[in-house]
Amino acid sequence: MEKVISKASHGPSILRGLIVPVDWDENGRVTAVAISDFYEEEYLIDRKDKGEELKDLVRQEVRLKGVVRQSKGRKMITVWDYSLIRPEAAPSA
Repeated sequence: MEKVISKASHGPSILRGLIVPVDWDENGRVTAVAISDFYEEEYLIDRKDKGEELKDLVRQEVRLKGVVRQSKGRKMITVWDYSLIRPEAAPSA
């Protein structure tokens, strides 16, 4: 996976990585997620815009487009658009 494919200073960024849970409620349901790249950098996903939909994609590889910023010392992305990255089918023997 790429670390940050594109990161403009004031424009959209494109990240690729795995959706990982970072917070749960008292019943064990995921309440917040982040994207983790192959360099183990995590970007919290803002719940605004498309971010809320990503809670259903835990452990899935995705490509996100949005705005990255610092919030309370952590990187955060507000997601405008996303797509699932599906692994190619393994060749049959």
